[in-house]
Amino acid sequence: MRSNKHDKPTAAFFAALVEIGRVQVSEAAGVSEEVGTAVMRAICDELVNRYGRRSFYIPAVHLDEMADRDQAILERWVQAAEEAGGSEPFTMRRLHDIAVEYQLTERSIYKAIERARQREAGCATKVGQP
Repeated sequence: MRSNKHDKPTAAFFAALVEIGRVQVSEAAGVSEEVGTAVMRAICDELVNRYGRRSFYIPAVHLDEMADRDQAILERWVQAAEEAGGSEPFTMRRLHDIAVEYQLTERSIYKAIERARQREAGCATKVGQP
């Protein structure tokens, strides 16, 4: 694996990926844990080859759960606007309150609302795909 040995979070991520994956591969394929480890190291090498030198966010929820969360955020956003009674329904304060409620950044709330609206419009085929 060609990861930067000085990048401790990345090294820890790949070590965890190998550890978790070797057990899963071994059990699912009925092979030894040594073979499972070799398979996972090869997968990690390929991930480094494909995604090396890139930065990306790994959400704390599974993508299926994210769709449900996005919809709940959109509904909360609309509810906040309705509660405002038409006077300045979409304010930074309401955005901040929803961000605190869901333990996300304000930008993440905007993105969640956008994804939920795209799903409602039938525009998004799969969350996480460009």
